[in-house]
Amino acid sequence: MSKKTWIFVGVITLIRSVISFYLPLHPDECYYWLLSRHLALSYFDHPPLVAYLIRLTTIFSDQQFFVRLTAIVLSVLLSFLIYRLTLFLFNSADIASGSVIILNLYPLTASGIIITPDTPAFFFFALAVYLFARIVFGQSPPKNHHWIYLGISLGLGLLSKYTTILFFAGMFIFLGLDRRAIARISVRGILLALSLALVIFSPVIIWNWQNGWISFAYQWRHGTSGTGHWLNLLTFWAGQVGAGGIFLFLIGIVASIIFLFSKNKPKQFLVAQSLPIFIFFSIVSYKKSAEVNWPSPAFFTLAIITAVFLLEKNQPPKKLLFWFSNGFCALLVLIIYWHSVLGIIPLAKINPTWVLMDPTNRCYGWSDFTKELSRIANGAPIISTEHQSAASILYHSRQKLTLYCSSNNFVFWQKNLLKSLPLPGRVITYEYFTDVSAGNLKPEMFDRVNKKWELLSWRNNQIIRRYNIYECWNFRGF
Repeated sequence: MSKKTWIFVGVITLIRSVISFYLPLHPDECYYWLLSRHLALSYFDHPPLVAYLIRLTTIFSDQQFFVRLTAIVLSVLLSFLIYRLTLFLFNSADIASGSVIILNLYPLTASGIIITPDTPAFFFFALAVYLFARIVFGQSPPKNHHWIYLGISLGLGLLSKYTTILFFAGMFIFLGLDRRAIARISVRGILLALSLALVIFSPVIIWNWQNGWISFAYQWRHGTSGTGHWLNLLTFWAGQVGAGGIFLFLIGIVASIIFLFSKNKPKQFLVAQSLPIFIFFSIVSYKKSAEVNWPSPAFFTLAIITAVFLLEKNQPPKKLLFWFSNGFCALLVLIIYWHSVLGIIPLAKINPTWVLMDPTNRCYGWSDFTKELSRIANGAPIISTEHQSAASILYHSRQKLTLYCSSNNFVFWQKNLLKSLPLPGRVITYEYFTDVSAGNLKPEMFDRVNKKWELLSWRNNQIIRRYNIYECWNFRGF
């Protein structure tokens, strides 16, 4: 990469590192940290790679920066990877640098300091796209090692998140658009890559086979359950426009449609690994509104498409649009970063409910709540029906509290504990409220609900969460 591009990546990486150090863990991150404390072939709701990576980076410390360290490292590698792919396909350092800028300034990828299964899935999907581009556009015929690298990348992607399977849809769509590329694809190479991917993914298959294919069934229900409504589709696309920084995203979609009907095969290659993913999740979102992060791998090639469209012919109006759109995104991202740590957006003055809906507030308040919960419990078991808050409690107590939970992977960790139920004596349970309620009290699980404490979490003199803690007797079971 050019010196200026390295400086840009270095500055944004430094900013992300500082934010990562000071921003408390989101409950989802606490859950993935907890997965890393219980290493297994796979888990109820996700493949295991995110847990393995967190375990690796937290050998010496469980501070939030080290929990998130993988996200910081992979963001740098992604910048290098998108630069190399753009340079390989279009032989332009300016466009390659532009793609790096766009990728790092998407609000979706800028929020990538949060460690989730999407973090490694995004990287290995992007690596697979790069390796496949080398196979179909390389000057020399592809060798065995090209297929080996592709198989490893796809296997690690699937070991991160099941949606990596969408790579194959893009691959076959492109081969349908470019028959000449088929001549570079050998059956032996495809089988070699698929075999390696399957071997790497096999722990997930084995775990599911041992547990009645429950993870696959759960993700299918999670992605397709619902009654179906057009409002879901509008919500999905509104989320994508916001995640893509509004102007950059809209330009990228328009450019994708234009490139799809062009005769330029590298452009069609990029579209094949982007637009079909958005279309797939549009269909899914009609049944159930897809979450913003689900199509995230599509943003890798979308960034290149946008950079090519705006910078390819060095036209002043398009170049001005490039800098305006990226400047807008940079301002947006900086506001998000500052707000996540300092809470600078005065949401309460606009709408008090927005304070409760603020996603950055979900990172705050759990440490103090855990201390108070521990004091009230005074050694008594804690009962939870909600995995995110349960994971937050265990993270902030470093698993020093005895906690029973009936949600997600807790069922598998606590098989032996759950066999000992009913549990006589004093126990503690809780529920909490933001714009929604969670972990709601179920009196039928106990012989007696004896006492109630009310607690509040504050941030910048605003209430962000309300808790009810209950003293109960004789836990009957979930």
